[in-house]
Parts: sequence; structure tokens; C-alpha cells
Amino acid sequence: MTKVLTLSKASSNNETAKKHNKKQTRLEAKIQDKLEQAKKGVQKATSRVAKAQSRLEMRASRLHRLEHKLAQLHPTPTPEPEPATPPVASIAVTEVLPLSEEQSIPSETPVSTAETPVIQADIIPSAEETPEA
Repeated sequence: MTKVLTLSKASSNNETAKKHNKKQTRLEAKIQDKLEQAKKGVQKATSRVAKAQSRLEMRASRLHRLEHKLAQLHPTPTPEPEPATPPVASIAVTEVLPLSEEQSIPSETPVSTAETPVIQADIIPSAEETPEA
């Protein structure tokens, strides 16, 4: 009896090992398929990136050619002159003198006291008004 039991345990261990090996082989096959799919996906993505890079370089080259052509048509822009403003004379105040009674105030100017100071000033013409010699 002991021999029969030992053979049965050995065959049972053998069957479990075969089942385990079979299971392991199927799992390896699945993983191998996934690995192949991943490699194909990487290869596709790499080719897409290469095509996109090629298109990018072509478009950048075309852009530079068009910019160069545009630059040849329009030489470097000169700064536009500012709109002309009427010339304004500069006034340099030399001294402030008190108003004396001898000086007359125009009648249109509303001044209530005779102590309003008069500003003595020299008018300096602006650069636009200066006659060139």
C-alpha cells in the first residue's frame, strides 16, 4: 500500500508541476505579446515624431524664406517722424520786480492792487524759430 500511495503522490506532484509549467508558459506568452505590441507602438510613435519633425523643419525653412523675401521687399523701416507741433519759445526768468506806480497796467487786466509783481523775462526762441546763417 505504501507504494501505491507514493506513486499517486508522485503523479499528483507531477501533474501540479505540469499545470504550473503550462500556466507559466501561457503567462509568458501573454507578456511576450504585450511586449511586441509595445515595441510596435514605440516604433509607430517614433516614426510619427520623425515625420512631425520633418514637417516642422520644412515649415520653419519656408517661414525663413518668406521673411527674407519680405525683408528684401521692405528695407529696414525708418522711424516715423513725430507730428509737427507748433514751436514754443522758451522763457528764461531773470528777476521779479515789484510793480511801481509809474508802470501802467493795461485796462483789460483785472488787477486790484498795485503790489502785483511784474516778471522781467527774456524770450529765447526755440531751435525751430532760429534763423540759420
